[in-house]
Amino acid sequence: MIKKILSICLLTSIMYSADLIRSGNIVIDKSTNLQWQDDKIIKKNWKNAIDYCQKLNLKGKNDWRLPNKNELLSLSDDSKYNPSIKEDIFKNIASNHYWSSTSYSSYLKSAWSVDFYSSTTDNYHKYRIFYVRCVRNLE
Repeated sequence: MIKKILSICLLTSIMYSADLIRSGNIVIDKSTNLQWQDDKIIKKNWKNAIDYCQKLNLKGKNDWRLPNKNELLSLSDDSKYNPSIKEDIFKNIASNHYWSSTSYSSYLKSAWSVDFYSSTTDNYHKYRIFYVRCVRNLE
């Protein structure tokens, strides 16, 4: 039984690894056609997070943006905990909340975040200081 569980875990790990590629300080997710910033750990309020991503120039690319809730959640892995991120390929990760660009529709002064400590989502007032990970679409 233990061998079977280990085999399933290894197979799952191999499947995830095939989708993510590290290129310098960028992680490319072939399954979503997104490139993720992974050069440093940054904390900002929501508005400053959006501004930071819009001004980011990384590897000659300047079309970075703050990811929406679903894009950010695509990095989450429910089978992992602290951090609960899809792959160990990310080098700069905090086990905490990351801002998404998605505002909370019931209260526009709040936005959604993804907590990479436990793979959960929640909405918080936009003045809060959370982590930032920028994204861009592959050409």
